[in-house]
Amino acid sequence: MNSLMRCALDRHRKASGKNTTITFSSLSECSGSYFKRCMDGDESCKKMIDGAAVMSYCAPLRAVDQFGWGGVDSFTVIRHPVDRVWSMYRFQTKSCYGCRKLSEIYEEYDAGKTNVSNFRGICLPQLMNHQTTNLLSTTESLTETHDAQMSEAIRNVKFGFTLIGLTNELPTTAKMVGKVFPWMAEADPWANPEDTTSTVTTTTVTTTTITSGTTKHNYKRSPPHGNTECPLPHSNASPQNNRCGPDGTHMPLPDEPDEHTRQLILQHNRQDMAVYEAAVKMFELQRQILDIDDA
Repeated sequence: MNSLMRCALDRHRKASGKNTTITFSSLSECSGSYFKRCMDGDESCKKMIDGAAVMSYCAPLRAVDQFGWGGVDSFTVIRHPVDRVWSMYRFQTKSCYGCRKLSEIYEEYDAGKTNVSNFRGICLPQLMNHQTTNLLSTTESLTETHDAQMSEAIRNVKFGFTLIGLTNELPTTAKMVGKVFPWMAEADPWANPEDTTSTVTTTTVTTTTITSGTTKHNYKRSPPHGNTECPLPHSNASPQNNRCGPDGTHMPLPDEPDEHTRQLILQHNRQDMAVYEAAVKMFELQRQILDIDDA
């Protein structure tokens, strides 16, 4: 999504015929200490976020509100919990999980032999209802019961976003995003050669949030500037060498977990499964409303 946003913003700049820049910034919980500093009120981080016209948050929803981006037109992309956890494990097999089997990590956690302090940063929390946690509105919600957290996350899925996307439906999600936020369409929204001007609503985007402003600008079309298409790419693929094999070679991992590991993932992500099911219903409803054919 970040790549799509950057491409769309560059296309937007070129279509204006002016040497202007729409500032894009992002904040990710995976940045570790920097993210913590931002949440603790770091001035440089606040200045960066305040100065952005477009923001991507790969971060908890409460960060969006904390930095003044709450109450905006927004979209988020939800992934099936089993796919998400297994993808995280394959992506960080060595750096997060020390090349250990995922099933062993879950079993040792259940036996009380390991906890968050045994892992770097968000490595262990990523394995347990992480989407539910990231869809909570406030820090205080983190102390609520699991059922209360699940209910709040589902409520935010239903009422907190302009659009809900699904990772396993990315082509359709891209079509929906392009229809709701035309400047982010994969095809150039200003490609009609008969038009000499286009009216564009400035829109601000986040990974958990896309924000729409109200300022309108009239742009004169300039001559074509190279490729005007912004296809949604596949990013964050698993590393070709996870260095978990002998002498730092690659340890092959299947595309999907075995049945035992799958069941362990489901057991530790019950809230995420309920949130995902709510997201699937919202996705299908919005797809029908937008009259988007299956990709």
